Amino acid sequence: MKLWVFSLDMVESIEVFSKKVFVISITSPINVGGRPAKIEGKNIHRFEFQDIQEELLLEDRHMIIRPMEKEIGDMIVDAVIQNKEKPVWVIHCEAGISRSPAVALALCRFFTFENTDVYDLEKRFPCFNKHVRKMVEGAMLRRLKAEDQAIDLGG
Repeated sequence: MKLWVFSLDMVESIEVFSKKVFVISITSPINVGGRPAKIEGKNIHRFEFQDIQEELLLEDRHMIIRPMEKEIGDMIVDAVIQNKEKPVWVIHCEAGISRSPAVALALCRFFTFENTDVYDLEKRFPCFNKHVRKMVEGAMLRRLKAEDQAIDLGG
């Protein structure tokens, strides 16, 4: 398997992905100025969350901006499990330097990719979002624990 980390501009230059490619598309929520990536393909999984590591209360006190929540980590892991046999994985966010490398780093803990590893990604993307990595790793660990328990129970 190969894993690629891209920015929004890079992924949009490809436009259409074959059915052999699994894409995790990460953008900011539309209500704060984000927009979905202009890409097409069968295996594109879209997620919206801010690139922050802790909850922020804006000055007008009417809007709270929250970091990625546990449920989104679970949804990313669901998509990964559904597509784990795909030979090419593409993960992108808007700039391609924080959220997408964080997801890639989390996945490298559980999967082996022929073109990259944790050390390479940490070196190339030193500004990765540590909160996002923690949420995806936690979701993957919960999934593995649940599958272990199901196997132990004969399920």
